[in-house]
Amino acid sequence: MLKYWKGCCAITSINIPDILRASHIKPWVDCDNDNDRLNVYNGFLLSANYDALFDKGLITFDDKGQIMYSSKLSESQIRGLGGDKNKALSWIDKQHLPFLEWHRGKVFIE
Repeated sequence: MLKYWKGCCAITSINIPDILRASHIKPWVDCDNDNDRLNVYNGFLLSANYDALFDKGLITFDDKGQIMYSSKLSESQIRGLGGDKNKALSWIDKQHLPFLEWHRGKVFIE
């Protein structure tokens, strides 16, 4: 993940290694095989706060990489986390899409 995302958070571009996490879109436990578990397209490099939000289903991304916030988060909570509706992934590849579709259907809390 570090190499693929060039050592930066996929959302904020922060490049502080101590706060970056390899965040799996489809968790290892839910993957059918090691190919999915180790697939670089089954993950993002995220800062710790975004990793936690993503893992708990409080954020996800649409097929263009635009961030989607759960309705469980208020506008003030989103702002307090440094978020806004215009945040997006630095880039997205079509190979991320099946994993993101899974995340939106199984993890994301609308």
